[in-house]
Amino acid sequence: MLALQTWLNAIEAAWPNLIINDVLKAGRAYVKFHILFAVSAIISAANKQPTMVVEPRATMKAASLPDQILPLAATCLENALQNALNQAQVGGKVFSPQNWLKSNASVQGETLVAGTVAGMLPSFPNGQSLLELLRVPAISLSTRWSAD
Repeated sequence: MLALQTWLNAIEAAWPNLIINDVLKAGRAYVKFHILFAVSAIISAANKQPTMVVEPRATMKAASLPDQILPLAATCLENALQNALNQAQVGGKVFSPQNWLKSNASVQGETLVAGTVAGMLPSFPNGQSLLELLRVPAISLSTRWSAD
């Protein structure tokens, strides 16, 4: 519980500075939990276990530098939303960000972008040190549950 509250407090503190679409900013109630999910997805992908979920307590080391992790998570959400919007436009469909946020497609999109971000981290300045922060013991990763 402490780890989750630590992350939620960090998201609240960083909220005004996160670079995300205004539509996402307006949906703060849902979006902060999507950012929290994106943090988990980035950590799982950085540990080469994208289908797993990390125990919150194992993320406390990463929570020590939220100003470096949260922008990556916001980027995951922003890029997943943009990709979903582009796919809807190509298909000639109406796109509702609020409905997308409530769907499995948002989780899948965020997971995909998190894998890309984690894969690119070594090429970022200070990316190696950031990867070290994201490393967790294998025992801290467990199967992700999902419902349709």
